[in-house]
Amino acid sequence: MAESYFKRERKNKDGSMSIFWVVEFTDASGKTKSFSAKLRKNVQAKLDKYKADILLDVYVQPSAMTLKEWVNHWLSTYKKPSLRPTTFNTYQTLLKVHITAKLGDKKLQEVTTDDLQRLIVDMKSSPRTKKDIFSILKSCLAKAIEKNYIKKNPVNV
Repeated sequence: MAESYFKRERKNKDGSMSIFWVVEFTDASGKTKSFSAKLRKNVQAKLDKYKADILLDVYVQPSAMTLKEWVNHWLSTYKKPSLRPTTFNTYQTLLKVHITAKLGDKKLQEVTTDDLQRLIVDMKSSPRTKKDIFSILKSCLAKAIEKNYIKKNPVNV
């Protein structure tokens, strides 16, 4: 993997200029990738992390998919065919009311254990309902790991 480092300049909204470092390289599949940061050592750190993740087989391609998009995809693609209609409707309602209504616009890769902990503390539901919701969400996010959308399940941590 050959790498090239260089500085770039960009104009900020206020008209001032900022300088940042970029590293470009070609990955194993032949695609050109790049990372940027204000300091060269930060660019190097990003590249080193990328290489380590590739070696450990834990690299996850950055994605703009939101939690709501993934939950809806998971429900329709993986759960709807295997659940009774009433069970499917229950899953859909629980996730819509308690999860996607509050965290749905957050990127899937940015959902944290702290987000879920705050959610459960603020939830005005019975302990049984909370347990059911998190059991469903755990299954949903486990499939996201399997499909390589996220590295780890924030419900498990």
